[in-house]
Amino acid sequence: RAWNRFYCESFSVSEDKLVNCGLPRTDYLIATEEKNRQRFFAAYPELADKMIIVYAPTFRRGIDLNWQELALEVSGIDGAALLVMPHPNQNISLTEEMTGRGIYMPADFRSVETLPVADYLITDYSAIAVEAAVLNVKTLYFVPDYEEYTEKNGMNIDLFDEMPGLVFREAGPIREIIEGNKYRDSALASYREKFLPEQLGSSTEKIASLVLKCMRK
Repeated sequence: RAWNRFYCESFSVSEDKLVNCGLPRTDYLIATEEKNRQRFFAAYPELADKMIIVYAPTFRRGIDLNWQELALEVSGIDGAALLVMPHPNQNISLTEEMTGRGIYMPADFRSVETLPVADYLITDYSAIAVEAAVLNVKTLYFVPDYEEYTEKNGMNIDLFDEMPGLVFREAGPIREIIEGNKYRDSALASYREKFLPEQLGSSTEKIASLVLKCMRK
């Protein structure tokens, strides 16, 4: 229900027109979690014993993501492997130095398909944060351009308020949290309670039932 105000404002409808049942996509994430985990490790068996960190930024035009700094910082964590999963429209490539540091860019997987193997997700303003919350993946935010992005694009929520202690403009603190095992699970739990449907995994059934009910009328 926390999203209701934004839908009302965007579509000029009253709140009584909204049904809070979630997206079928959440059902898919849950139903395919184990299948995607097995498929990933079949393709990358050398990562089975690694701490896997997924970096998945949203698309930005004309803005430097500063992702190389983050990649080199995080890949220095002992026992970790970093998966860089750029937006399809973002031109990002790995250097030879990066591939030698345990940084991967799996072209045969979509970002959401790597979530089942992720110990941590690092993102910024992407909806993948909500999808990661469905699977209870620990999420951190790397936002060196926060003020610029907020001014140009706007945001419905304040990340610093909603995920306290997990949003950073620099890469160093992200590494410190992961290395020191200092992640604030309580912040993720509050985020999940506020922004996810109450009953995960039943969205498709609820939507189909609503459609059939309306048709019978």
